[in-house]
Amino acid sequence: MVQGTSSNVGKSSIVAAFCRILSDEGYKVAPFKAQNMSSNLHIMGDGLEMAKAQAIQAIAARTEPSVYMNPILLKPMGDYVSRIVLLGKMYRDMHARYYYSNFSRKGMFYVKLAIKKLSKYDTVVIEGAGSPVEINIMDYDIANMRIAEMLNAPVLIVADIDRGGCFASIAGTMQLLKPEHRKLVRGFIINKFRGDKTILEPAITSIEKITRKPVLGIIPFIEDLLLPNEDSLGINTGRPEHEQINIAIIRYPNAVNIADFEPLLQTSDALNTYYITTNSKLSDADLVLLPSSRNLIDDLKWMKENKLADSIRSLRSRKPVIGICEGFAMMAKHIQIESFRIDGLGLIDTTVYHGRRVGGAVDLKAASRKSIVPTNNKMLNAYLRRDYKVVNGKNSSTLFHIVKLNGKRRKFAEGSISSDGLAFGCHLYGLFDTSPMNKSIIEYLARKKKMKVMMHNMGAIEFWNNRIERFSSIVKDNTDVEEIKKLVES
Repeated sequence: MVQGTSSNVGKSSIVAAFCRILSDEGYKVAPFKAQNMSSNLHIMGDGLEMAKAQAIQAIAARTEPSVYMNPILLKPMGDYVSRIVLLGKMYRDMHARYYYSNFSRKGMFYVKLAIKKLSKYDTVVIEGAGSPVEINIMDYDIANMRIAEMLNAPVLIVADIDRGGCFASIAGTMQLLKPEHRKLVRGFIINKFRGDKTILEPAITSIEKITRKPVLGIIPFIEDLLLPNEDSLGINTGRPEHEQINIAIIRYPNAVNIADFEPLLQTSDALNTYYITTNSKLSDADLVLLPSSRNLIDDLKWMKENKLADSIRSLRSRKPVIGICEGFAMMAKHIQIESFRIDGLGLIDTTVYHGRRVGGAVDLKAASRKSIVPTNNKMLNAYLRRDYKVVNGKNSSTLFHIVKLNGKRRKFAEGSISSDGLAFGCHLYGLFDTSPMNKSIIEYLARKKKMKVMMHNMGAIEFWNNRIERFSSIVKDNTDVEEIKKLVES
């Protein structure tokens, strides 16, 4: 089990690295995280949801993603309320106070069921959540030491030295652990170190003497971490670069699943991605992306109040704007939620009606030759999240034709595109997991900017595999793998 001194120390990436390293050694491996709070989702072909981090860890382990690898998913909704997803299916919305005081027993039922399902694997690499010594919730914590104790799993604790206080956080974590849980800790990994490792030798000697546990790895700082952040921690606002294609993502307060854009953003080294919260950096953008939102109305209001809405409208006449799910709904002229109608950004001449939840894998083709999506009759694949009704006006048209839903022949329209082809959106996740989509968009942007760019023509699996190979190689070279294998085999 890999735990951390806090959130965002790199647990998810290190678990993925260990999954690949152990798979390379011939083990049949699976990742596992009992409870994950995340807004970055992976949608299965059957519509079930799990955290994207565990899906990528499954790729690292060379196995199929399964909801049993992440039995409890918490999707933050704001005001201390999360949407609880159990084994991929929505359960209910719940306040944090009720969750911790009343849900622990029910949650452990699903955790134990998931662990039983994963017993077919030789090795399960478990990821903890946050810190194992959050004193206010230790008695209700079902994601850290309770799991390690139940399975008698050896624990490695990861600390982030880049943020400072690394050795204090290691010593403090060990001090606050219960004695029986301290025994489960077999060592520490120091992550995100910049510089000469020999500088750390006195500190390592001291911390090993204080804790009586070894430091088993010092992993260097890597500019582009392997996995997307679970939510918003670590996001860099960045800035435009004149010699690159600039892609701006609007980061409204309730933005979710930004990682869905990741394969597009890594299509070429000529791309520069940055996050927008004010008007100051928007004018230089060559492409604007509107991600999903957990609160469409509040985020739309936020954009209007800080004048971002006006800036996006002005930019849209010259540059493409793409919206996914709620981001697409915001682009509409009007949004109808039951009997309540609000004005959208007006980027597309359409009215979007809030629809029922559906889920499933879809095969689709581009419907409009005016768009920058592939129009050579190529089949694309994605996941439909919600069946919204979209009514196009005279200056908009259908973006995609769905031809299959969950493997069964269906025919219906999805998404909308403006008459000039520069603004479009849909209710699909995983749209950028296929290289034809990304290639078409980047080729268009390069032509407009009169640039020649080299592209990495790969799908999402190949994209993540390349990053996993690179990162796991670095982890292998900077940790005591033989000692860690002994822990696995003990």
